[in-house]
Amino acid sequence: MNKQKGISTTLSILLVVLLIVVVGGAVVYKYYLAPEGQPSTGEPSTTTQPGGEDATANWKTYRNNVFKYEIRYPDKVFTKVPESDSDNKNTVFSITPQTAIIIQIGQNPEKLSITDWVEQSSDDVAWEVRKYKDFMEEVVINGKKCIKVVSATTSQGLPMDQWVHVVMPFSEKVVIISKVEKEKGYGLEQIYNQILPTFHFLEGTVVDELPIPNAPTLSYLEGASPFVQINWNWEIADYFNIYRASSLEGPWEKIIGLFPKSAHTAVDYHLPEGVDTLYYKIASVDKEGNESGYSEVSSVNIK
Repeated sequence: MNKQKGISTTLSILLVVLLIVVVGGAVVYKYYLAPEGQPSTGEPSTTTQPGGEDATANWKTYRNNVFKYEIRYPDKVFTKVPESDSDNKNTVFSITPQTAIIIQIGQNPEKLSITDWVEQSSDDVAWEVRKYKDFMEEVVINGKKCIKVVSATTSQGLPMDQWVHVVMPFSEKVVIISKVEKEKGYGLEQIYNQILPTFHFLEGTVVDELPIPNAPTLSYLEGASPFVQINWNWEIADYFNIYRASSLEGPWEKIIGLFPKSAHTAVDYHLPEGVDTLYYKIASVDKEGNESGYSEVSSVNIK
């Protein structure tokens, strides 16, 4: 009886020792012998699929003839694409009014580093990017060092991770490609990362000689019936015209004309009846009364 008990105890000890050896070996392999993973480069997704195919091969090419650049986009996804001769500061590819990709051209005459431009530049686009900055990191796109900025809160009151800006330096110009994603389910994150590397200025373009985009940035709308407050960032212009519509398709009504350049906020006191959502945009106006560029369109629920 004692002999059997001794054998049983010996077997138990051997099993425990064997278990320790196996577990210890696994730990040693995992932490000391296993191949290390590749470090993160901070680079957004490229246009290449796992099988080596270009995911953007069947996309359309958008060319802006004013600011001399091209970018590729999936035309079956976006419901609204800008005109090729648009001189607006904001080039908007929309899925819905608040789910879109926006391209902006900023100014960098001091030729600041890209980080300093985001943090210090007086350019109104830089100000808009850093105003709601949550965190900022370096990314590499087509071999170019860029900055990715994620906004925790925005002028539209959207929650974290719904505004993302990637800032690309080009001498005295800075290109900002932004993603706003209020409604999920469109796969915009992957599309955005695949669009970024397709941006390029046209061959032979002297970037420093490109025109300065001349349009205000409509920063936010707030309020409810019986009024809406309209706010925009200051822009070089003599006056501003403010337009309103009850749908994205229009028609657009000029509700305030030749608003003075010293102001960057106005109030719409005469709201139409029977409408839940209103859309606004602003145009820069010179001394002769000529409009030189429109802001992006923003909407507000007034009920």
